[in-house]
Amino acid sequence: INPGNSGGALLDSRGRLIGINTAIFTSTGASAGVGFAIPVDLVQRVVPQLIRDGRVTLPSLNITAADPNVVKALGVKAQGVLVQAVPAG
Repeated sequence: INPGNSGGALLDSRGRLIGINTAIFTSTGASAGVGFAIPVDLVQRVVPQLIRDGRVTLPSLNITAADPNVVKALGVKAQGVLVQAVPAG
């Protein structure tokens, strides 16, 4: 990923879009290192939302998990998350 190429298309060897370049990790400051890109499947889901709503709404369980200290105090032995609250609706 060259400087200024963040946001550019990431293509496979056949010229098909497979992602959008976002960043590069480099220890030297050169354009050599580990590149990061947003997968094209995510781009195809997000871009229409951005165009339509100006923002992206991410999925959420919308629950409140109990503090681990509360779980311990209650003596819960199971692994996972103790759900403390679920909003109405």
